[in-house]
Amino acid sequence: MHTRNLSQGQVIVLEPTGVTPWQPHILPTIIPNDVPRIHSFHQPLEERQEFKKLYPNGIPVSYKMVYESSHGPPRKYLEDSVSMGFYTNPPPGARAIFSTGNGTREFRKMDHILPKRHIPLWCKDEIQMLCNSTRKIFWEFMKPMRMPVSWDCLWEYFDAYDLYHYGLTNLWNLINNLYAENVMIYSDVMSYAAVEIGRWIEQWSCNAENRTKLVTWAPQQAPIFLLLTQED
Repeated sequence: MHTRNLSQGQVIVLEPTGVTPWQPHILPTIIPNDVPRIHSFHQPLEERQEFKKLYPNGIPVSYKMVYESSHGPPRKYLEDSVSMGFYTNPPPGARAIFSTGNGTREFRKMDHILPKRHIPLWCKDEIQMLCNSTRKIFWEFMKPMRMPVSWDCLWEYFDAYDLYHYGLTNLWNLINNLYAENVMIYSDVMSYAAVEIGRWIEQWSCNAENRTKLVTWAPQQAPIFLLLTQED
């Protein structure tokens, strides 16, 4: 792990100097399973349990983790993966599906930025919680999701504001986790069917009348499918 102290920086205001052609950005460091990682057993004895809970798969050694205290696992990392131009010059046609609610909200741009900053690193539970909520809201965009191969792939889902404030590493991990879950779901027909049925039941039970029927249903009196109407 690495510790990097940032000097007090001033917010940089970018003055318009004309239109800069968009350029693709280099690939992030893709972390395969065999790349060295920092694990709980590398930590002091009194910190191992907390570290394992936060990062059960460890932290890639390429992450620039920041120690803000002498006790406890590091919770922040240094975000300096790309140049400032990445945030101020999004690619043409950036959809930012999640940030804009699939076009129902405005794409937020960034003009006042710091080149380097400390960002809280999302732990396992935080990533899983966000995966669950994202999947629920944007279900129709899960199946066509492709594995990200560069930082620029994140523009498909996030605007400049979210990329800057949440951090590229966090959002990269979120999209990769969603993609990995998609592979497992759609490779198993039964799992896919179970997810689809579960999603339909959740929508069906949002109706107050349907919830009442479900609460008053007695299994010994009739099979549950009789609660469904012809429209259902």
